[in-house]
Amino acid sequence: MHSTTEKMECIVIMPIEKNYDGYETDHFKNVYNTLIKPSVAQAGYHPLRADEINSGIIDHYEIINKIVNAPMAVFDLSTWNDRIITGLKIRKSFNKPTIVLSDIYTPKFFNSDNIKYLEYKKDMNSPVMFYTQLTIAESIKELSEQDGREGIKSPN
Repeated sequence: MHSTTEKMECIVIMPIEKNYDGYETDHFKNVYNTLIKPSVAQAGYHPLRADEINSGIIDHYEIINKIVNAPMAVFDLSTWNDRIITGLKIRKSFNKPTIVLSDIYTPKFFNSDNIKYLEYKKDMNSPVMFYTQLTIAESIKELSEQDGREGIKSPN
C-alpha cells in the first residue's frame, strides 16, 4: 500500500537525444518538462523518464522492468524511434494502460484496448498547451479507472 505522499510511477519513454532532424535543439526535453511531466503529475502519478532511472545511467534491464511493471506508461512516438516502438510493443504484450503521444506532423498511430493515442502541437509555447496537458492528465485518469488502479495524490 502506498502512503498518502507516495505516487505510483508512470514510466515515460520518449526521444532523449538533444537533436533530431526537423526539431529544434532540446525539443523533446521541452516536451517532457512542459507537457508530459506536468500532465502525469496532475493525474496523480510520479513521472519517470527512462534516462532518469538510476541517476541517468541507461540500464536496459531496469527500463524494460519499468515498461512491464509501471502502473502507467507514456510513449512519445514523434520520431518513430525503433527503441521506443519496441518498448511500446513490450508494454502492449502485457496489456497495461498506456498513453501514446506524437506531434501533429507524425503519421497517425492507433487506439486499442488500454492504449490511448493523443497528439500535441510541436510548439511548446502554443496557447493550447494547457488544454493538451489537461487532455493527457484526463486520459491517464480514465485508463487508470478502466484498469482498476488510481495514482495516489500527494496532499499538496
